[in-house]
Amino acid sequence: METKRVYKTIWEEVAIDLKNRILTGDIKQGERIKETEIAEQFGISRGPIREAFRQLEKEGLIEYSSRKGCTVKTISAKDASEYYLLRANLENFAVRMVRGKFSEDTILRMKDIVKEMEQYQSAESLPQIIDSDQRFHENIVKECGMEKLVEMWSTLDNANAIIFYALYHTRYSPNGLFSHNHDLIINALETADV
Repeated sequence: METKRVYKTIWEEVAIDLKNRILTGDIKQGERIKETEIAEQFGISRGPIREAFRQLEKEGLIEYSSRKGCTVKTISAKDASEYYLLRANLENFAVRMVRGKFSEDTILRMKDIVKEMEQYQSAESLPQIIDSDQRFHENIVKECGMEKLVEMWSTLDNANAIIFYALYHTRYSPNGLFSHNHDLIINALETADV
């Protein structure tokens, strides 16, 4: 079976690059990002850069001010905590809706994701850790089959990146324990321990 290739626009490529640089700390919280510099780096006009900035602002990673331009948003521990609690409560609700009984297919998908996560964790690749964490938890929410719950949970997709971004380089981040912590969740799901 042939894999369908997904093409990205220039502004999407720029947004992905900037997001990865922000998440890995190459561009720090509070640091200004200049349109002209990014345009020069990519060898493109400023239009796609503005589009990328709009996307990153929508995702909560940068903010625009008429005085300063675009800067990487400083995320407080309070904001990260609120995002985490909202996501966790929606996931807990999904688990209760299925009475803790998950299909074997879902459990196998989640185990495969944890294996990926181990590799990313070893390489300290934060963008890939975030992506695998997102897919792992998405399986929990989707299992209950409630489209509106999945939609509501999806509105917090960007919050996941923000949580990691805010905490990854602090003593509060479970660096080195990501895959282990997700194994604990799988163990609880396999025993249907709500």
